Amino acid sequence: MLMTLVLTRSYAGNLMALLAVRHISEPYHSLREVLDDPSVTMVWLKGSSVGRYLTEAESGIFREVGDREKEGRLLWRTQAQFPNDIDTWVRRGTHVLMEVHYGLKMSLGKDYTKTGECSFYESKEEFLPLIFAMVGPKNSPLVPAISKRITSMTEAGLFFQWLKTEEPNSTVCYRTPTKVTVKTSLSLTNIWGMYVILAAGHLVSLSVLCLELLSLHLKHTGIK
Repeated sequence: MLMTLVLTRSYAGNLMALLAVRHISEPYHSLREVLDDPSVTMVWLKGSSVGRYLTEAESGIFREVGDREKEGRLLWRTQAQFPNDIDTWVRRGTHVLMEVHYGLKMSLGKDYTKTGECSFYESKEEFLPLIFAMVGPKNSPLVPAISKRITSMTEAGLFFQWLKTEEPNSTVCYRTPTKVTVKTSLSLTNIWGMYVILAAGHLVSLSVLCLELLSLHLKHTGIK
């Protein structure tokens, strides 16, 4: 009876924890993890400088990424095709979108605005950063003046403010927790394990009873 009480309390505690805390899977946090998984396909921006770099890289991890195109694990898509790709391929978990940081924030924000929940996540590892700049004539007095104003705008956070103005939910899903607390009513779909254990317990008890009856019968008939 003591053992039954301990097992019952333990199972009840684990069941309540399982129902209350939901674990969100995030299998890809680095480019290496994506490359090592043969079941996932990468989606890159078509016609970008990154795409040209991948095709021209002669060694390293980006050479491996370029080689995946021959295996059918690398697709080139346009910016206009990204929303549909996210809502289909990426949502099913068969594809991973490779995009610049601001582009990912916009995509996550738009999906949150549409669905009301964070369905996607960004990897913790960032790679191949892009530096945008304005090109001016050499030794031109305009270059220092423009550089000073661009630096002031960056330090003031105007770029982030413009991003948030264009998509208010762009930062809602940034670094979302992998464990969330949920509230749900009990139903047969979330407590079916209790009935499975109950049925298994009755089956084991019935098997033990049959063995005892068989042993008693063999004992009375003199068969060992």
